[in-house]
Amino acid sequence: MSADKSPSRPLAWLRLVRLPNVFTAAADVTMGLLVVHADRLPNAVPVMSLLIGASAFFYAGGVVLNDYFDRHLDAQERPERPLPSGAIRPLAAACAGWGSLALGVLMACAAALVVGHARPAAVALLLASAIVAYNVRVKSTPVGPVAMGLCRGLNALLGMSAAESLWADEHLLIATALGTYIAGVCWLARSEAGTANRLQMALALLVMLSGVGMLVWVPQLSAQPNPLIAAQPQRWYLLVGVLAVLIGWRTLWAIVEASFARIRQAVAQAIVSLVVLDAAACFALRDLRCAMFVVLLLLPVVLLQLLIDMT
Repeated sequence: MSADKSPSRPLAWLRLVRLPNVFTAAADVTMGLLVVHADRLPNAVPVMSLLIGASAFFYAGGVVLNDYFDRHLDAQERPERPLPSGAIRPLAAACAGWGSLALGVLMACAAALVVGHARPAAVALLLASAIVAYNVRVKSTPVGPVAMGLCRGLNALLGMSAAESLWADEHLLIATALGTYIAGVCWLARSEAGTANRLQMALALLVMLSGVGMLVWVPQLSAQPNPLIAAQPQRWYLLVGVLAVLIGWRTLWAIVEASFARIRQAVAQAIVSLVVLDAAACFALRDLRCAMFVVLLLLPVVLLQLLIDMT
């Protein structure tokens, strides 16, 4: 992909914020909103709009700051990216990154005012803090993937924070499962540049699959699971198993080949699969209609990744 030398070109900014990935963050929050029945709140539309918007700004701000702090390393390993290529100035990226995080917090605070309790604002502050900690302190350390997983788990909880009551066990399990899955994806992504260590990649795959496997217990923890799953739980086990096999097979292929192109493709596919996992969690606690609403977010992800790299 050729570098864009014009600092003002919109495409460079869309590449910088990883636009396809922003919709995966929106899928987390949409799922979170639906599993706590936030769509039935009196002010459902403004609450959902504010929290989905906050999630989008958090994700965009996080990846922009990621590239800002990595710009010197990217100049050696990924010179085609917007900052090392000169398409976007570092100062502009820093302002956009910090500004996006601030907007995310403000939108979550507005949602808190609408729902009448502070949980959306509290989760937003924790999420913003985790994003900053990841980019500034722990990204290159062994706990970097854990911090990234924490960000994803908090993103799911951001949607769930709209509920009038505190989170149930099944809600916390979903957030933990998604966070664990993304921690594995982040660990795998470390092999995109440098040395492709097959042992490290295999361990990352195990972490990813453990996150998927956690979803098996979601309906069992809920007092009101999807009636279809309650009547025939083997269907749910089969669905989770199929998702694990599909995700595992693509990643295993990358481990065997161990080429950077294959690893990058596996990471991108793992990120796309997150939308499907969100939809599956929604299906476990709601119904097929709600799950399909989440699945619709796959469309912009798949189409936009044809033009914009996800990693």
